[in-house]
Amino acid sequence: IDDPEYGQPQEPLNEWYNNVHLPEVGDAGLVAGRRFQSLDFAHTFLALYRPESLDVLRSAAIDAVRGLGGFEGDVTEFSRLEAHSWDRCFGALE
Repeated sequence: IDDPEYGQPQEPLNEWYNNVHLPEVGDAGLVAGRRFQSLDFAHTFLALYRPESLDVLRSAAIDAVRGLGGFEGDVTEFSRLEAHSWDRCFGALE
């Protein structure tokens, strides 16, 4: 998807996310995930991941693959939350 108003195609981001990022985080201990795109803002995403355990979120393996794969300069807002309730946050990923 290209967004002329934003001025940059989304394909490079999608390519990195699908073919680099997902395999890396999978190898680091994230066993499921979903990425959602805003209906109102083409370049706004929410990603949810299910770790093997909460310890994965504090591991060196996950620290090594955290980041935005070179897209940091294109990101204007970024937040990271950790939820400690499996049922509420990850039930939809099972």
